[in-house]
Amino acid sequence: MREEQQKTIEEITFKVIPLGFKQSRKAFVRLAKAAGPALGKADSIASLKAGKDIGAVLEGLVDSVSDNDLEWFASVFGKTTRYSTDGEKWPFMTEANQETMFSGRLILFFRWLRFCLEVNYSDFLELLRSVETDAGSPGTKEESPEES
Repeated sequence: MREEQQKTIEEITFKVIPLGFKQSRKAFVRLAKAAGPALGKADSIASLKAGKDIGAVLEGLVDSVSDNDLEWFASVFGKTTRYSTDGEKWPFMTEANQETMFSGRLILFFRWLRFCLEVNYSDFLELLRSVETDAGSPGTKEESPEES
């Protein structure tokens, strides 16, 4: 179901509609190809959450994510994002609006992209979290009858 989600980041409220299946699939593949190698430099999701491996991952992102990738994601997600600073006007995040909104605020740009990814891939991200939790939890491995 394509239900719009809303989040306020730095006093700007964003409303994001999930991408359709075809566009979402394309974005996922592009994201995996661009960011996958960088994320592979981390020991685990838990180590990233603990602040470990950040340098290696950032170095990998610089090597594997291009400006064309960021421009493509901004264009795709801009078409499904509306924003407001006053709660009354809700324009789409066009290229011109992105230029105005994110000039001098690069971290805000990445926070918006992160929110767009969360809206579109929350089920996949939850699966990753559960796999990491299961893999890292003691006693989660089932013993076979031969191991008893």
